[in-house]
Amino acid sequence: MNLSQLQQQVGTRLKLRPVPRRSTATEDFGETQDDEWTLDEILTQPNRLRLTNVANGVSVELETDNIREYRSPQFLILRCQITVTDQDVHLEPEYSDNDRFKRLERQMPALLTEMRADIATHPFCREVVLLKRDWSYWAKGNELSYYFDDHPDLLSQFHILENNGLVVEVTSNNTTRYRILEDLARYLGG
Repeated sequence: MNLSQLQQQVGTRLKLRPVPRRSTATEDFGETQDDEWTLDEILTQPNRLRLTNVANGVSVELETDNIREYRSPQFLILRCQITVTDQDVHLEPEYSDNDRFKRLERQMPALLTEMRADIATHPFCREVVLLKRDWSYWAKGNELSYYFDDHPDLLSQFHILENNGLVVEVTSNNTTRYRILEDLARYLGG
């Protein structure tokens, strides 16, 4: 995030999202605490901002990688979960598979739509072969087939799925073969 956009908000009170959690040294309440926070100052080297919890006076510095965006009226959207204790603040990175799948849906919508339909028809199928329509291939009958003719960047798309930990290459002969892992199968509806 570009912190210069927040410069005019210094001294104002903000609400944080996700809503910070509350805990003590002996108990983790798991409750949220929707207190206001004051944006005290914007700092550099590294770029960060300092916030103070209005209710208990505890401060935290957030570097830009933990800040997603500012939204009116007075909301700071974070990429981390804050837990407020009586005397301290703890940060835990927030990660959502939804972000990963949203990005993949933008990158390869046709392939994922076809895979979703195939998984709906064959919910226990996990093996995939990549082919051209004019190639002869003796199918075992338990694999899904995707064609370079339908998806010109098919191999690259499967490399991206592999880089995201959603498929693994299991080629054992001249036919490129992948296994769909359960995170992808579950996302596709299997």
